[in-house]
Amino acid sequence: MIQRILPFVAALPPGRTTLVLAAGMVVACWWPFHAPLNAVSWGKGDRGAVLRSPGVLLSTQPLAILPLQGTDTTIELWLRPEGEKRKDNDRGTILSFYSADGARQLKIDQYHAGMDLRWEDGTDFYAPDAMNRGKYSSITITSDASGTRVYANGKLVRSVSEFHITNKTLSRNVAVGTSAETPNKWIGEIRAFAIYNRVLARPTIWTEQTRPDPDGLQLFYMFEKPAGATIANLASGGDGLRIPERYEIPAKAVLAPLDFRHPYDLVENIVGFVPFGFFLCGFLESRRVRNAILFVAIVSSVFSVTIELVQVGLPTRDSSLTDVLTNFLGGTIGAWLWLRIVGTAKPAGV
Repeated sequence: MIQRILPFVAALPPGRTTLVLAAGMVVACWWPFHAPLNAVSWGKGDRGAVLRSPGVLLSTQPLAILPLQGTDTTIELWLRPEGEKRKDNDRGTILSFYSADGARQLKIDQYHAGMDLRWEDGTDFYAPDAMNRGKYSSITITSDASGTRVYANGKLVRSVSEFHITNKTLSRNVAVGTSAETPNKWIGEIRAFAIYNRVLARPTIWTEQTRPDPDGLQLFYMFEKPAGATIANLASGGDGLRIPERYEIPAKAVLAPLDFRHPYDLVENIVGFVPFGFFLCGFLESRRVRNAILFVAIVSSVFSVTIELVQVGLPTRDSSLTDVLTNFLGGTIGAWLWLRIVGTAKPAGV
């Protein structure tokens, strides 16, 4: 197979092919070049915020969950997850609690049928089989000094003693439907979201008629289509959720730290830069540049860093050191393949 393809590949002008590949990667990495419309609609009877890709709701101000020193808290959600039906990406961030002062972010993610509570530093607590795609689920998360527990439709799914959520943790801004730092979009419908400053004795089973217990209720959103662009906090007069006209990432990360949890994405980024490194090395060899593979490694790194920095301003793209590393590896591998397979036997010329 390689012997059949090799003459065709070797006949391509490496300089022009490199430029075409670079232009294609720019389009692929920067598309769309603007902030798309916010994909939030409403369910039957204007009840339930339906989030597609990309959709987000953002707090109008930091949440105030008092007392701040409190260690007992409950988060309740009534939702219908869908999840992405491609790759292994049946995941997305349902809630992200974040602040502008750089304090670590708490995320509540869907991962396949489970719920993953995750700190920004990677510490997480996974509760499997907490949800079913396409079905409504009542999720209750309680936390106190003894640990954290996740309930699904009134039944305990998992508990862990090492993971804790406090009122101070939650007294931040909140993003619904995406991570606050990266476009880790959640797809589904959310009907209710409540926070208490106490541990509920019994998880709530949500229905159309259900209303939360007022004792200790700090935050309550019932997702019904509002008259304006803000969903009110029914537990108090503040802390509303705004519905942006366009999709936003409120605390975008610049070159986020290395993260190797998603093998498919790692392989995709490496493979995507192999042709670029391959033909760039061919062009340099045709110009008799010394240490062509080193030059390709440097160019791949600089090109990747440029792409990642521009992505900071594009809400549907994320900026990551992981991408820089994998792109560097891909370009270097491509250069090595040129030297190994084609080498200096390639005729000079662009």
